[in-house]
Amino acid sequence: MTASNESISPCFDFGGKISLVTGAGRGIGRAIALALARAGSDAALVARSKDELDAVAAEIRNLGRRAAVFPADLTQTQQLPALTENIAATLGGIDILVNNAGINIPQDSVDVTEEAWDAIMNINLKGAFFVAQAVGKLMITQGRGGRIINITSQTGSVALAKRAAYCASKAGLNLVTKVLAMDWASH
Repeated sequence: MTASNESISPCFDFGGKISLVTGAGRGIGRAIALALARAGSDAALVARSKDELDAVAAEIRNLGRRAAVFPADLTQTQQLPALTENIAATLGGIDILVNNAGINIPQDSVDVTEEAWDAIMNINLKGAFFVAQAVGKLMITQGRGGRIINITSQTGSVALAKRAAYCASKAGLNLVTKVLAMDWASH
């Protein structure tokens, strides 16, 4: 995907907002980060690969927005509160979280290993939940509202062959998203 110079609709004006995008180094995460920047948002970019994040940050800066890079392994959940505080201190808060980081290890159901199952669940469900928790706490403390967007998949509702763990992780994320909406709507 390439960055576009197309104008963004006024209903997508995020001027003055600060976005955190996980899995921002490539693919969908990169495209989301660039779209938010084109809509006026500054960006905190999180993924494991610093080199990929640096490239996306340069593209965002070329759009006239601030971008900060935070290499992190989101499966290290004990580090997420400090990561969130570091992002907030660096950029002035967090207004939008796009939980996009995820992995898929296609395997026939009779061949799914515990290691593959755990790897998928640890990033797609557990990591996403604990990033949302850390950012949600910050947003509540900030007192200015916020948006948390969890990127999921049709496989959270529809079965796909060779994706038992992936489908389960996305179905779990769908339900967690509904619970968070209920718990935090008043904020």
